[in-house]
Amino acid sequence: MSGNRARVFLAGLLFAAYPLIIFLLLRQQAAGVGAALVLGLLAWRLRQQPHRLVWLGAAAVSVLLVLWLYDVATIPKLLPPLIHTGLFYLFSTSLYSVPLIERFARLDQPELPLAVRVYCRRLTLFWSGFFAVNVVLTVWLALQGDDVLWVLYNGLLVYLLVAALLVGEVLWRRYRFPDMRHASLVAALGSIMMNAPAVLNQNDRNDT
Repeated sequence: MSGNRARVFLAGLLFAAYPLIIFLLLRQQAAGVGAALVLGLLAWRLRQQPHRLVWLGAAAVSVLLVLWLYDVATIPKLLPPLIHTGLFYLFSTSLYSVPLIERFARLDQPELPLAVRVYCRRLTLFWSGFFAVNVVLTVWLALQGDDVLWVLYNGLLVYLLVAALLVGEVLWRRYRFPDMRHASLVAALGSIMMNAPAVLNQNDRNDT
C-alpha cells in the first residue's frame, strides 16, 4: 500500500511540474522530447489496461491526426486534457454507484446521514462538471498555440482555482452541517492522498 501511495504522490508532483517542463522544452525547440514524454507516459499507463492494444492503436491514430492538423509541439500540450478526462471519468462514473466524494467522506465517518450523502452526490456531480469544462478549456489552450497562456493556466491558474473551490467548499460545509465533526482542509487532503489508491481501486472493481 505504501508503494501505491508513493506512486500517487510522485504522479501528483510530476503532473504539477509538467506544464513548466514542457514550456521550457518548447522554448528550447525540443518539442519532440516533450512528445516522447507524453507518449511514454501514455504507453506506461495503458500497459495493464484491458484491450490495451486497441487503446494504443487509438492513441497512435490520434497522434498522427494531431501531426497532420497541427504540429509536434501540440502533442505534449494535450496531456492536461487527458488528465482532466480521466478525472471526469472517475467522478462521473462513480455517480452510478457510491459517489467518489462519499467514499472519501466515509473514511472518517462510516455512517453518514441522508442529507450528507445527498450533499456528497451533488458535490461529486459539481466536480464532474468542473473537470468536463476543463477538458474543453485545456484542449482549446493546447490548440490555439499560445505557449505562455497554456503554461499560465495549466501550471498556475488551475491550481489556484482548485484551491479556491476546496476552501470555499470547506467553509460552506461547515455552515451547511454545523453539528458535524469536520476535519481541517490539510487533514482532509492528507487523508485523500493516503487513501486515494484504495478508493480508486474500489472504483475499478465497481466498473468491472
